[in-house]
Amino acid sequence: MNVLKRFCSIFKSILLVTVVYFTFSPNASAASTQEGKWWRGQVHVHTNWADAGDAVKWYKKAGYSFAIITDLNYATNVEGLQQFYGTPGRFCVIPGIELNKEAPVLGDKIYDMQGYGGTPNNIKEFRDPLTNYITLPQDDSASAIYNQQGKMIRGVGGIPAIAHPNLNWSTTVDDILKTDPVLIKHLEISTAEPGMNDLGGGGHPSTEEMWDQVLSTGRLLYGLAADDAHHFYDFAPQSFSHEAAPATVYPALPGRTSVFVYAKELSPKEIIAAIDRGDFYAVKHHLTFPIEFKDYKANNRGIQITLPGIDKDVGWSLPGHNNTKYRTFFIGKDGKVLKMDESANPSYEFKGDELYVRARVECSDGSVAWTQPVFVNKK
Repeated sequence: MNVLKRFCSIFKSILLVTVVYFTFSPNASAASTQEGKWWRGQVHVHTNWADAGDAVKWYKKAGYSFAIITDLNYATNVEGLQQFYGTPGRFCVIPGIELNKEAPVLGDKIYDMQGYGGTPNNIKEFRDPLTNYITLPQDDSASAIYNQQGKMIRGVGGIPAIAHPNLNWSTTVDDILKTDPVLIKHLEISTAEPGMNDLGGGGHPSTEEMWDQVLSTGRLLYGLAADDAHHFYDFAPQSFSHEAAPATVYPALPGRTSVFVYAKELSPKEIIAAIDRGDFYAVKHHLTFPIEFKDYKANNRGIQITLPGIDKDVGWSLPGHNNTKYRTFFIGKDGKVLKMDESANPSYEFKGDELYVRARVECSDGSVAWTQPVFVNKK
């Protein structure tokens, strides 16, 4: 029996629930898990410039299980939204905030931090008592700003996540490494709003390369995909006058990313706890089918994924003629590709000398999914 067959046989012999997800810390061999299911959600939704009900309704209608409202420097009250749109076991609205340090001069750096869950209304620092908007003080140090934002969010029971690090080419790997690893464990590696420069260039690494550079130091960091959605009505570029000069704005649309969170129930408490411990994977899908795993298993022997079989009827072919294909890369230290697997059941068996292993799944329609890093216990 070859290595792959022996590896698959081991997995089949273990009694597991439908989907089991083990989260690994840098020094752990394996962490415990609990029975649950996958819930599809969106972690970066703005209602500063849109009706909150329309935004929430969009995600519910599109098949998401939850949406986190993260308005700029303002904690939107979601109780009414939850009462009106929430459905037990099917959809819930979760409070959040985006702490934004505005650039005082054109071209300056922009350091934004997402806050998921908790009670962001209870943030008192730098809050205007009349408007409830938060205005952060200026600071030249990216790590100091992120640590301050992270402390504010953790202080009210939320999860901080560095948002769109390549916006304005603001954040470096060194900036991230200088932040407090206990406070900050999450990073947007894919942000769908136009202009976020996820792919890098001109000597600046992509957000995914930044992720690997941080992981390669042994620091645990979870990768997120986010819509950063602002527009729910106009799906075409809008022209207007900005400071007496014509400008064209391309909409930041909903439904282009998802996170699939493994939790025992659909509630803000359980969803936020699962995100905090890394029990999720992230997908970029641009208004098409997200890559929704049929199964995912990880333990101290390896990783095994079962991918969905989707036939895309494009309107002129018979059903089943346009089947989806995949290419999965298992990636380790320094972004090195350890294995490529083009099957619908990609797997990787740990050799013991890897620092960490994560998977990047590419779909033939352009969708991409990222699993969280598994740090391999060398012992």
